[in-house]
Amino acid sequence: MEPRPRTTKFTFSAERERIRDVRCWARETLAGLGLDADEEPATDVLLVLSELCGNAIVHGCGDNRPDVTLTAGLSLLPGGGLRVDVTDPSSELPELRDVDGNATSGRGLTLVITYADRFGVDDLGPHGKCVWAEVDLSAALQAAALADAAAVCGGPDVAVVVAALRADTAVRAMRPQPAVGMLPARPILRRQISAA
Repeated sequence: MEPRPRTTKFTFSAERERIRDVRCWARETLAGLGLDADEEPATDVLLVLSELCGNAIVHGCGDNRPDVTLTAGLSLLPGGGLRVDVTDPSSELPELRDVDGNATSGRGLTLVITYADRFGVDDLGPHGKCVWAEVDLSAALQAAALADAAAVCGGPDVAVVVAALRADTAVRAMRPQPAVGMLPARPILRRQISAA
């Protein structure tokens, strides 16, 4: 069996109509991972990706700019999650907006934060920024991995199923969780020098 790719990238011009192309690419990528793009959590991934692309075009590029190339990425994480990211040339950080019920825009970041398990921004220096979100897929990916194992073994094998579930659970329990956002303040330890 061929190993699944860990990261895929898709470049597109900074035009709103190109978001459709990004979604088509993402649907194919998700299908290759064994996820049905019409069911959760793949629908959450597609929504988050669409919002990040829209924000990159509107706020990172100043709206439709066919001369600017953006990059979308999907990365399979070791812990059973999927990282969705979009790079744009602006160093301006995304802002959560307070919008009223009649507004027709301004809810993109709220949607990303609602549907993603983790969210952040990587500063790329003079190359702009990478806005990313992570969606946990462990249950869906476990099911796909078990289906692959069953196909390799010639049928469902209880020992394979139990071993895969135990291995995944043990790895997740031992792996430290990534820090996202501001870390809590830590006290400064000072050494006092005493005259003896």
